Amino acid sequence: MLDNHNAQSNSFTSYLNSRQAIWYWLIIAIEITTLALIFPIAGNIIPLLYARNVLGIVVVLFLPGYALMRTPLYNNFFAKRPERSIAWIERIAFSIAISIVVVSMITLLIYYSPFDLNQISIFSGLFFFTFILSTISVVSEYRLRRDSIE
Repeated sequence: MLDNHNAQSNSFTSYLNSRQAIWYWLIIAIEITTLALIFPIAGNIIPLLYARNVLGIVVVLFLPGYALMRTPLYNNFFAKRPERSIAWIERIAFSIAISIVVVSMITLLIYYSPFDLNQISIFSGLFFFTFILSTISVVSEYRLRRDSIE
């Protein structure tokens, strides 16, 4: 009976509901909110326009790099070298720099694809890129924590 309770407390859904996975839910919430603000809003609703611009800057300049930095390759590199772990300000700076590169690459891919190069196609590409990398990262973090407990 105790083993069943321990297995439930170490399940993936309980990990998703824990404090360690709050970054994943924040990324999803910011992306969905930005998605809701980009599509239906005309340019004349001033408060929502400001919210769209601020969230758009976060989605373009921070989230893709942050999602890429949380991938298993990054986690494995710094897990083996704890003395090389980076501070939060360096993590933010690296996320912004990596995001600029990722946005440039996604824009280039969209430009040479059959899709039109516009705001919606670029945001859709960023949305799927960030969502897929964030999901891969949260699953790999769960597995890493589960294996370290066992």
